[in-house]
Amino acid sequence: MRARTVNTVLAILFAALTVAFTVFAAGARGTPSSASETTPIPLGELLYDLDRDSLNLAQAVTQRYISERLWDPHILNILVEPAYWVFAIIAAMCAFFAVITAIPAWRGFRRAVPLLALLIAAPGLGGAGYIADLDRDLGTLAAWLDGHFENGAQVLREAALGIDPDIRHQRVDFIFRRIDLPAFGDVAFYSEQSSDEGGVFRQAIYTLNADPDRRAIVMRAHLIVGDRAAATLGAFDDPAKLAGLTPDMAPALPEGCETLWERRIDQFHGAIAPGCRIVSPRSGNELMLKDELYLSADALWFNDRGTDFEGNYAYGNKAGIPFMMTRVAE
Repeated sequence: MRARTVNTVLAILFAALTVAFTVFAAGARGTPSSASETTPIPLGELLYDLDRDSLNLAQAVTQRYISERLWDPHILNILVEPAYWVFAIIAAMCAFFAVITAIPAWRGFRRAVPLLALLIAAPGLGGAGYIADLDRDLGTLAAWLDGHFENGAQVLREAALGIDPDIRHQRVDFIFRRIDLPAFGDVAFYSEQSSDEGGVFRQAIYTLNADPDRRAIVMRAHLIVGDRAAATLGAFDDPAKLAGLTPDMAPALPEGCETLWERRIDQFHGAIAPGCRIVSPRSGNELMLKDELYLSADALWFNDRGTDFEGNYAYGNKAGIPFMMTRVAE
């Protein structure tokens, strides 16, 4: 009897503490968005603010010793959920345990606790009730993307390690500059991307827009080619070269080739949906695109690959290892 009483009291206290933490987590980021909605803080961001070293250690141990797929996407799917959902689920489970422990007639229901816990947790872990503050994330993404990135450290490291030259990365430089071109929308960037081996290989206007239906920030690429590319070269230092440019002059990649960005704790993950097809502006050949990116405050990793329709290599790193670029101080 005494043990049951102690268990009940502990369960109730833990439930009350969890409820308090739930209230804190729900209001930890009560900043209204432009849509007059409040956004709960994600569990991962809350844990990162409380103890980032432990969270980073948990990620490293899980990916190295257990399974990379366990962390991404499964654990990440939980970490991006609102913190109050997770704590509310724990509180409900503790309260339920307290009830069945205190009432003798309900002791037989203890065996059902795991199933009931799963039923309680499913809506929260599935994303019910989550409202992403895309306006805030759009501002952060735009601020982090603006800058100059290069992978010189990666190139030196691979040479020192004796990596097979066939899969080594060449040195690349990506420059993104926020520009004021109303024809392309409110958030637009001019980008020049170059390599030591081939010089400038891509010039484009990138636009960012929040898409609540897809719970993501959509980035569309408008390629600048031909004579217009030569005329706008260096526009990151001289934006006047872009004056009068419209989307008709720099058409966007086909529908389905846009990049969808999602916030993941202290970084953004971007990817093109499978099935993207384009005609290469250089070779004129039809290609299938695969692109995955990670952006943080100080780094941009991208894994941009192209193949023909039979899967034969066209461009990108043959081993599928991303270009690991860091921000250049300016």
